[in-house]
Amino acid sequence: MRYFHQDKNLDFLKGKINDIKIALFKTELNPELQLPNNIIQTLKVEDDGTVWFFTSCNNRHTENVDSSFSAYLSYQKKEQARACT
Repeated sequence: MRYFHQDKNLDFLKGKINDIKIALFKTELNPELQLPNNIIQTLKVEDDGTVWFFTSCNNRHTENVDSSFSAYLSYQKKEQARACT
C-alpha cells in the first residue's frame, strides 16, 4: 500500500510539472561547480521521477559538470502563486 501512495504522489507532481513546464534551476552552494541559477524548460518527466530539461546554460559552465550533484527545480504558476519545489 505504501508504494501505491508514493506512486500517487509522484503522479500528482508529474502532472503539475507537465502543466507548468518552466522552472528555476538552482544548484547547491558548491564553489567548484559555479553554475548560475537559470530558467529551464521541462522536456519530459520519466515514470521514476527523473526530469529531463533544456537550459540555455553555456559551455563555460557545463564543462564543470562531470558527475551528479544536488540541484533544485522550482516550478511556480504566476496567477496562482503556488510553488512546486
